Amino acid sequence: HGFYEAEFIWEGKPASATFNANGLLMRTEEEVPKAKIPGDIIKHAKKLYPDYEIVECAKITTPDKKLMYEVEIVKDKKRRSLIFDINNTYLREEMDEDDDDKDLKKTQQRQ
Repeated sequence: HGFYEAEFIWEGKPASATFNANGLLMRTEEEVPKAKIPGDIIKHAKKLYPDYEIVECAKITTPDKKLMYEVEIVKDKKRRSLIFDINNTYLREEMDEDDDDKDLKKTQQRQ
């Protein structure tokens, strides 16, 4: 019961849509420049992982119009995606499926 992601270019920017196994839209993701992400979210990401480099940022929208931000970070080829709500609250970490770090689950809560 996996998820499926379609990647495409929307209005000149990389974007994606994630669907569940039944074809129901789960979220859309639009790549945005780091400067467009609220500064407190960037600071929070750097505090959580000070040795990681921020390589990509995205705006995530759910079908019910809930807005979140993703900050993708990398260190020594280990890639992590940190998810925040619009109030700078850290929600979760999503691991890329091709990440070599087997000690972390795909989605991991961090306090």
